[in-house]
Amino acid sequence: MSSFGIVTAILPILIIGTLIGTVFLMFKIRSRFMSVKLTYWLLFIYAVLLLVATAAAPFVTTDVEGDEKVVQSNHDEMMSDLYTKVSSGRISEIDPKHLKQENHFDDFDGNVLYISLSAGMDGSQIYVDKKNKDDRTVEFYIFGTELLVDDMDFSQHVPPSRVELSGKHMTISPVQQKVTISIASDSFPVRQRTGQPFMDHSMSSGGQILYLRIPEDVKVDAGENLYLEYVDE
Repeated sequence: MSSFGIVTAILPILIIGTLIGTVFLMFKIRSRFMSVKLTYWLLFIYAVLLLVATAAAPFVTTDVEGDEKVVQSNHDEMMSDLYTKVSSGRISEIDPKHLKQENHFDDFDGNVLYISLSAGMDGSQIYVDKKNKDDRTVEFYIFGTELLVDDMDFSQHVPPSRVELSGKHMTISPVQQKVTISIASDSFPVRQRTGQPFMDHSMSSGGQILYLRIPEDVKVDAGENLYLEYVDE
């Protein structure tokens, strides 16, 4: 176990021990200071907790590595750039880290591609790009946007949708994934001393962008809650 893990493990024991010792000391000497009000004792205990929390804060917090954090302004700029390239059909210029899934369905036999969403999936928009050739290959790409929690990127924990093609029918299904995130914050005494807001967490929800490339003579018949946007139109 690392030194950080050891400190984190024993720190609660030290705090509890300090509280027990303080209470024991209070009862031991109360016969000498019967005139001291209970309020003073509570103030004394609070001051001890404040000192302990302040001293312990550097040991129970750690900086997140640079590649795990995303500045919000950079995130917004990335999102704008991603949608611009997708809507104009320039997917080859998109950073590969945003490509979550790529499907190639060869030997497509038909002039109409029927697309539907499986039960439990919300309405989605699909960018449709018609090729300048009839290669009988249907391509489907899923680009993912970032899931940020307190500027930390958890996108790798969000799986893309499942895409299946059976004959002329394509089905898009959600992949359920439970993600549990625990984030440690400074204690109330420390926040009170530093002036840090009590609730200062933020979350920017991740999503996915669906992109379809089809042969020039193929039409798309979209099912319920599906919205098509043809690139460069």
